[in-house]
Amino acid sequence: MPSTYETSDQNIASLLFMHGCEAREINRENPRRVVFTFSSEDKDPSELAGEFESGKPVSIVLAQFCNAQRHIKALIHNNLPRYS
Repeated sequence: MPSTYETSDQNIASLLFMHGCEAREINRENPRRVVFTFSSEDKDPSELAGEFESGKPVSIVLAQFCNAQRHIKALIHNNLPRYS
């Protein structure tokens, strides 16, 4: 059963996307905030987000994170198809 995680934070969404979590749903009901629902079969998205939010140093490849940020922004602004 896949683990799911919901966030409106673009940085966390980028991190989850970068780690292979799939954006299952993009909720645009509130015009001021987009809420992503991520899921993953092999990684727990809430655990990945918790590591990021803990304030501890997290090792990432900057280029991958920047690409993930661009993709998340494109999903927000252009309604691109969801893929991981």
